[in-house]
Amino acid sequence: MKQPTIILTEQDFNLLMRYFLNGGLSSINKRRLYSELMGARIVAKDCLPLNVVCRNSKVVVWNVNKNHTFSVQVDIPELVPEGATETALPIGLALLGYPTGAITEWEMPDGINTFKIISVGQDSMLSTRDTSELQDH
Repeated sequence: MKQPTIILTEQDFNLLMRYFLNGGLSSINKRRLYSELMGARIVAKDCLPLNVVCRNSKVVVWNVNKNHTFSVQVDIPELVPEGATETALPIGLALLGYPTGAITEWEMPDGINTFKIISVGQDSMLSTRDTSELQDH
């Protein structure tokens, strides 16, 4: 599956790089993350599109393999937990940088799962942007 280019803030890029280097990822996830990071588009926080997953996003995700929809708050620790294993790492690592509608694969304890991002909420981002245009409508 051809992965779309992910869009990341510099802070999220650095966070993912730390997990790539020290995060106890499986070889499949490490390869996938490396490819994503090398092709990533880095933007200023205030230029990140509102439909792109970043830290603190509220995301509705569909696990295609299990035909299961769930919500997740992307809360990834700044430091890689000591002794982190694949099963303890947050699913947010697989979602960071992807927009609404994107499909990605990530190896989970039960095998490779396919996830589709249904919606992204950026509550924390709205407070940092000029909301005057929202009030005009």
